[in-house]
Amino acid sequence: MHYIPASSPPKALDVQAFASENGVLDGVDGLEHYPRLTSDQFKPDEASQLSAQIKVHWHAEGELRTVSVAAHQVWLHLGAQVALPMTCQRCLKTVALPVEAKQSFRFVSSEQQAESEDDDAEEDLLVLTKHFDLHALVEDELLLAIPMVPMHDVCPEPQVFAAQDPDFELQEAAAPHPFAVLASLKVKKH
Repeated sequence: MHYIPASSPPKALDVQAFASENGVLDGVDGLEHYPRLTSDQFKPDEASQLSAQIKVHWHAEGELRTVSVAAHQVWLHLGAQVALPMTCQRCLKTVALPVEAKQSFRFVSSEQQAESEDDDAEEDLLVLTKHFDLHALVEDELLLAIPMVPMHDVCPEPQVFAAQDPDFELQEAAAPHPFAVLASLKVKKH
């Protein structure tokens, strides 16, 4: 196993060599290096201030699996975590939610091979390259892991869910009952 400490995921990783060495990369990186994560989560004026304080923790491991005497598969196991401040959709207050991505990828030699094997593969397939952008993959996986509806487990203040409009209630009381006309047509039997 070849351990390489790094602050930021490399933007040009030779995945084949990394997997052949059973390489391990670990690091902590500032959120300011992930502009796609910050663009949706923060207003522009607070993005630079907050993103400098928030850290992305990431880990990558390469693996070369033997499938036959002459064939090997190149794998990359990735993990990343960050606590992103988001707006709770229930109380509209800020909630710091942990966002965690953990995924394994198998590399294939071409885009055509990836397309042909994609339906049958349980794992995600990527095309093998000598200059693989691990940094972009970390950001992609964190973006996919963001909750669709961020919420506190328990909001800090009790929420009152009520919609009242006094004008609506007055109109409701003044409106005739829809079956009132039918009642006047009713014939009394003696």
